[in-house]
Amino acid sequence: MRKQLAIGVSLLALTALGGVSENNFISDNQSGVHSQYTHFVRTSLNQFEPLSGASLDVGLPNRHSFQTASVQFITGGDNIDFGNVEFNDPSEQTCKNLGYTKDTCETGYWKFDFCSYNLKYFKTCCSDSYKYTSATCNSPNELSTDSCGGKYKCVCNRTLYPVTKCTSPQVVSNDSCTEEGTKYYSECVCPSNYNQTCTGTNQQGSGEGCTYNGVTKYTACQCKAGYTMTCPELGPVKPSDYCLLNGIKYYNECKTCEFKCSLDSCPDGVVCDYEDCSQKYCDIGCATNYTYWCTTPETNCTTLGYTQTTSDCDGVASIKCPYDTSKVFCLREEEQEEKPLTKTCDTIGDVLYGDGTCAVSAENLAPNLKPIGVVFDTANRLAIALTNIKNDGSAGKEKIYWSKSYCDVPDLANCMSATTVTTCGVDGKTNTFNILKSTCLGETKAAQLVNNYEPNGCQSEFCKKGEWFLGSIRDLNNLYKSINTINKSLIVGTKIGSYDYFWSSTEYDQYKVWKINMGDGNLFTTYKYNSPVYVRPVVKY
Repeated sequence: MRKQLAIGVSLLALTALGGVSENNFISDNQSGVHSQYTHFVRTSLNQFEPLSGASLDVGLPNRHSFQTASVQFITGGDNIDFGNVEFNDPSEQTCKNLGYTKDTCETGYWKFDFCSYNLKYFKTCCSDSYKYTSATCNSPNELSTDSCGGKYKCVCNRTLYPVTKCTSPQVVSNDSCTEEGTKYYSECVCPSNYNQTCTGTNQQGSGEGCTYNGVTKYTACQCKAGYTMTCPELGPVKPSDYCLLNGIKYYNECKTCEFKCSLDSCPDGVVCDYEDCSQKYCDIGCATNYTYWCTTPETNCTTLGYTQTTSDCDGVASIKCPYDTSKVFCLREEEQEEKPLTKTCDTIGDVLYGDGTCAVSAENLAPNLKPIGVVFDTANRLAIALTNIKNDGSAGKEKIYWSKSYCDVPDLANCMSATTVTTCGVDGKTNTFNILKSTCLGETKAAQLVNNYEPNGCQSEFCKKGEWFLGSIRDLNNLYKSINTINKSLIVGTKIGSYDYFWSSTEYDQYKVWKINMGDGNLFTTYKYNSPVYVRPVVKY
């Protein structure tokens, strides 16, 4: 581009202005476009007064008055082209000296801080983040309080979104705001699996806790140190001091002795348990061959009242002595009508015979029938065997393991709460069948022994091998409810001890089954292969 050179070609024409030079040029700051004035400014005035002619205050720092003079270029003709002579605008350097060094911005935005000497130059470019208006900045973001070039940043309110990271185990909330690639969150919260407060008696949290709103929660609870024992055999020292976890009570101290025995020696004709800790004996039933009472049966017919012979009765009916049929007891005429010795089994405590009938009473037994059990549940027609069984299958009192390993028995319901034992896994016979057909448990000793049990005196199919079973926890609970009545009838067998624990056929889970304490009726879950307890067969009559 060719520029005109406004220089004093004929400086003599300007001598009246006194000392005009290049520094007298100004630019048009109002339009922001540079132009060369064809006027010179006289700056050598010594007083603050205008010269003759028009004056113009351009806002220069010293605010001197000035006058302009027209310049006539004498070029020897009408041509005022002096060739390609470059003109250095003095305002450019002035602005740069004052820090106004920029005339473009890559972002296309700049602050309105232009150089007053040349509006082409300014100090500051706006960063690329200043590019938003109210129409382009969307919630939850909001416009910044400061602006640049007439536009704003789109920022997150740090009062509402103060968090960028959380200290484990806390995690950031779902409520967030993103600013220039960085996410800000409203708060730190606990993960959803931290949902246990563990405030139960003798409980504490497992692992590291997570605190939110002043409440500390854990992923799981555990009992405090020392509360690890279930005390299935003898019970706890302090029954009220326990930790309840997953429905099971854990104690810190179990009894080491029941002190239930009081005999210094075992009487003749009686089977006894010896209690090591007390060094005493307990009477638990009749010895072998003592069928109904724990004393040797009387066989002397005369002593029993059979003092006559048939001829002595003179045609009156008589009863023969079972030990000597030549000896009889003559009935009086009013005694000749024989009283019934059996009845239907419709009362709890009825002594059950092997033909399916029951005795009139435990003290009045039919001489030609043998008892095999005692009725304890008339609604479901269930009877309990006269004795426990031992590991060899014979009658006697010996503790037995439920199984030799663990598994979740197919077709056997998992009954997880003591409050549902009346409705869950209640069919003991079906339970026993499912236990026996399972192969995952290894040896199932308790179920096998009751399935093979058959008492002496069984005369009907209902009491043969394969008909006896391991009672459900519902069955054993019903047995406990009538234990006093049952034990009164068990003068024909072995009474159930007040500290006896019995296995049931009701499964808790793959590891545990239910058992009962016949002393207090408490129901427990215990490991299938943990410690042995007693087994007594049940039959449906």
